[in-house]
Amino acid sequence: MRRVLVGLFVLPLLLVESAVLFSSAAWTGWAIVNVLIYPLIALACLAIHEGGHAIVARMLGLHVPRIDVGIGRRVARWRWRRTLVSLHTFPLLGMTYLGAERVAGLRWRLWLTILAGPIAHALVVAASLALLHVGVTEILWPCTA
Repeated sequence: MRRVLVGLFVLPLLLVESAVLFSSAAWTGWAIVNVLIYPLIALACLAIHEGGHAIVARMLGLHVPRIDVGIGRRVARWRWRRTLVSLHTFPLLGMTYLGAERVAGLRWRLWLTILAGPIAHALVVAASLALLHVGVTEILWPCTA
């Protein structure tokens, strides 16, 4: 278990340490909070992305036998309807497995399913911007600090 926890925090710790070494920045409370919350944010992003694939696949009549979130040792596993969901140690990538009974229109159903992951992220960003009352132009070209 110790190796799992160390593995989750190695990447953000290296990023913060490199920022401290190559700039005049110092360890602050926010840097520590970012290191601690990074694995949760990565896990949430992966779950949203893979969930987008799975939801659209089911809507288009494809089977979703398994969803893997993360890589490494399996930490948890559960069933959601007919789908086996596995949570792994390191939240670096995910995989949604698909199946189909009929071949008619399979290419378009697969392409729409593939596009659903990035579109799920775009919807989350749009909802966040709407809740914060911030425009896209303010994010891309900020006028104030």
